[in-house]
Amino acid sequence: MDMKTFKILEFAAIFGALGYFWWNQRQDRLRREDDEQRKQSEGSIPDDEVQKAEAHETKG
Repeated sequence: MDMKTFKILEFAAIFGALGYFWWNQRQDRLRREDDEQRKQSEGSIPDDEVQKAEAHETKG
């Protein structure tokens, strides 16, 4: 293998590793955001619903 081929392969390996690292970080961030959004939507009642219920309780 000559030096030019080696440099091309080295370049490809470095950028492949950087791309792999970037993609994993991106997927982890998206997964975390989805989990947080899912927890918020499952565990909480919208504010307007809470206010309607409180207003109904004070009237009745």
